[in-house]
Amino acid sequence: MSFAALRRWNGSLALSADTLVTDDLLFHDVATALTVHNGELQLAKTRARLDGRELTGDLTIDGAAQPPQVALRVTGRDADVGRLLGRIFADDFIHGRGGVDVSIAGRGRSLAEIAASWNGHARILMDGGEVRTGRLNLLVGGVSEILAGGGDWTAINCAGVDVAVRGGLATSQVALLDTESLRLVGKGTANFADDTIDFHIVPSAKEPTLNVAVPVNMQGPMVDPSISPDELSLLARLGGLVGAVFFPPAAILSLGSIGSHDNPCLEAVRSADAGAPAAAPAPKWDSPSEADVPP
Repeated sequence: MSFAALRRWNGSLALSADTLVTDDLLFHDVATALTVHNGELQLAKTRARLDGRELTGDLTIDGAAQPPQVALRVTGRDADVGRLLGRIFADDFIHGRGGVDVSIAGRGRSLAEIAASWNGHARILMDGGEVRTGRLNLLVGGVSEILAGGGDWTAINCAGVDVAVRGGLATSQVALLDTESLRLVGKGTANFADDTIDFHIVPSAKEPTLNVAVPVNMQGPMVDPSISPDELSLLARLGGLVGAVFFPPAAILSLGSIGSHDNPCLEAVRSADAGAPAAAPAPKWDSPSEADVPP
C-alpha cells in the first residue's frame, strides 16, 4: 500500500453528486471537501443519504507520518444497518434500521498493519428488524426448536453492539440480540493482529418451558471460526443451575445516544430502573474501559 503519491500533491476540491453508485449501494445528495497538503489527505464534512437517511463522516490519511496514519469516523441515525452489515460481511443475514457510530484510527504501511493497530470504538443499536433463523441456529444449537414455526426469518425487538478497540484488539462491551422468544448475550474479543476471534454466546429462552438453546464458544480464524458447545455451561444447565440472562443496564444505556428514544432494549432498562418488572434480567460483567480514538 503506497502513500508516496500524497506527498507530491497539494490542493483542495469540493465534491458533490446527486447520486453515487457503488457495487450494491446507492447514495444520494453526496457532498465532501477534499484537501491534500504536505502528504495528508482529508475528506471532511462528508455527507450522503442512503435510503433517505443521512450518514456523516470524515477520513484522514497522513502519508507523511512514519508510519502513515489513517483515521475514520462514520455516524448516522435510523440508517439501514442491515444493508451496511450485509455489505461488510458479504452476507444477507439481518435486516433493520438503527444508529451507527464508528470512530477508529491506526497506523502502518499496509492494511494489515493498520488494522493491527486500530484504536477507537464501533457502536450499533438497531430498533427492530429480522435475522435469518438459520444463522441463529448455526451460532446456538436449539434455536430452531425454540423458534419453531417462525420461518426463514425471525423478528428481532432490538440488537446492540458496543466494541472498544485498543491496539488492534476489539473487546465487546455490549453484544445483544433480543427476540420475542429468545435473547442472546455475547462477550469476547476479536484480534485484528492475527485475525482471530474468541467469543462466548449465552442464549436465554424467555419461557422456562423453552429452555433449549445451549451456550457456545466461537473461536479461531475470523473467516472460519469453530463453533462448539460450552461444556461447563451445558453441565450447569443440565443441573438446573443456569438462569435467565439479564440486560447489562449501564452498558445498554451507553448506546442511547445513537438509538431511537423508544428502542425496546433501552425501554426495558428504563422500566427496570423505575421499579417496573423488566423484560430481561442481566448479569453484571466487568467491562473494560472505553477506548476512544487518540487525539
